[in-house]
Amino acid sequence: MYTLIPRMRKRDGARDAKSAKLIVVKKFSSASTWTELIGHYQSEHPKTCRDLERMTPSQVAEMKQRMVAGDRSMHRG
Repeated sequence: MYTLIPRMRKRDGARDAKSAKLIVVKKFSSASTWTELIGHYQSEHPKTCRDLERMTPSQVAEMKQRMVAGDRSMHRG
């Protein structure tokens, strides 16, 4: 099953979780099609999608390695 984990993200200078905003997260079943997944990604995350499209294959490979290693520094607000 494809699941995106809900999390708190600090916005607008929020200094603690109490003043942070909850992010709504879309969940997908394991039966979801690639078309459904990529359609969500392109409509809900257009900037990230454009950034990914501009990356070279080696940059994508590096990002994947960092994600697998759990490198939180790669996540931008």
